[in-house]
Amino acid sequence: MPGADSAIDRAGAKREVTMVDLNRRTRLIREMEQEFVPDYDAQSLPSADKRAAYALEHIAFRIGRIEQTLARIATAIESVLAKQ
Repeated sequence: MPGADSAIDRAGAKREVTMVDLNRRTRLIREMEQEFVPDYDAQSLPSADKRAAYALEHIAFRIGRIEQTLARIATAIESVLAKQ
C-alpha cells in the first residue's frame, strides 16, 4: 500500500511501509494535525451543499473537542500511573 505507514500482506503479517516522498508525508501530517478551519464561502453554495458543509464543520468541531478531551484524560491517567 503506497502512502501507508503499515500494511498487511497476504499471509496476514503486518509490515512497515513508508511514503516515498518525505516532504509530502511531512506536509500531510502537519495538515492533519492542525485544527479544522472551514475553507468555503457559505453564501455561494446551493442550499443542500450549504447544509452538508455546516454538518461537516460541526462534525469536525465535535471530533476536535473529543480529541482534546481524550488527550486530557490520557494525561490524567498517565500522571496517576506515574505516581504508583
